[in-house]
Amino acid sequence: MRLRAARIALVLGGILASAACSSSSPRNEHGAALAVRQPMDQTIHRGTTNVVRVRVNRHNVAGPVAIRLENLPQGVSMLEANPRIASGEDDVAITLVADRGAAILTGHFVRVVAQGPDGATGAEGFRVSVCE
Repeated sequence: MRLRAARIALVLGGILASAACSSSSPRNEHGAALAVRQPMDQTIHRGTTNVVRVRVNRHNVAGPVAIRLENLPQGVSMLEANPRIASGEDDVAITLVADRGAAILTGHFVRVVAQGPDGATGAEGFRVSVCE
């Protein structure tokens, strides 16, 4: 009996953990939806770059998906002007650039927003730390 309860707890824990790894919006009037998978937290040194990989799960979204990062720390920017996930793909690499005067901080929340051509959107967040 204890073994069965432990198995059930393990399965439920896995379901809850996988559900916490992406966020999606409700389906739009065309039945389309996007889910952004949570990117890995980033630690970037002043005057250097880091690559963050943004991944999405598509549901009835066939075209390119525009990506934007909101609330980047002061002194941190994206190298790519208008990052997009190409049609038929599910991820894009975005280069973060920390200038030499970037604010030193830990665990700054950045929001990733994905928007498909039909208006489907999804969002998720990750943390950025900037060090010397």
